[in-house]
Amino acid sequence: RLRRSDGQYRWHLVQAVPVKDSSGNVIQWVGCTTDVHDQKLLQEKLEEETKVIKKSRQELHDFFMQAPAAMAIVTGSEYRITLANPVYEKLVGRKVQGKTVLEAFTKDEVTDFIPILDEVYRTGTPYIGNEFPLNISNETGEVEHHWVNFRYHPFRDAQHKITGIFAVAQDVTDLVLSRKIVEDNEARFRQIADAMPQIVWTARADGYVDWYN
Repeated sequence: RLRRSDGQYRWHLVQAVPVKDSSGNVIQWVGCTTDVHDQKLLQEKLEEETKVIKKSRQELHDFFMQAPAAMAIVTGSEYRITLANPVYEKLVGRKVQGKTVLEAFTKDEVTDFIPILDEVYRTGTPYIGNEFPLNISNETGEVEHHWVNFRYHPFRDAQHKITGIFAVAQDVTDLVLSRKIVEDNEARFRQIADAMPQIVWTARADGYVDWYN
């Protein structure tokens, strides 16, 4: 920082080279000074903005990794899983981050999902799947049957080009199995009631008969 005659301090870039005699002794210096005050202020502003961006990215990353929902980000035409939170990896029963979909899963496991990813990547239209059957091999190689609700949302770069897909999944296996138990019990009740020689019926509180054998 150099002070001008008006008392204002400004940033300067000072450069100098030595001039030597035939014996190699420095006899003088030749230098120049360039006012870089505006560039210096711009650099400081950019550095400050970079810190803010890095902080925001870190906060977003922390939120992503700590979210209660299973989430992953798939990028590129090869569908590489560039980010997957612990809930997602627990759901699928393996480490998948950094791998392509075909590297992380067997072909049978993703047969139904690859065409959906292709469609989202091609059209940019989000996909919503409810109670989708998912068969995943656990650490011992045993196939486990799950049902999941999942969402695929495309995300784009500054040129509005699709660069990846944001995936959110929720394991609803317990809900599906509970409903199946209720449906099986209801079916069993209907079978028994239909086989009885007596008239069997159910009615609402207002007297409306809503079922009979």
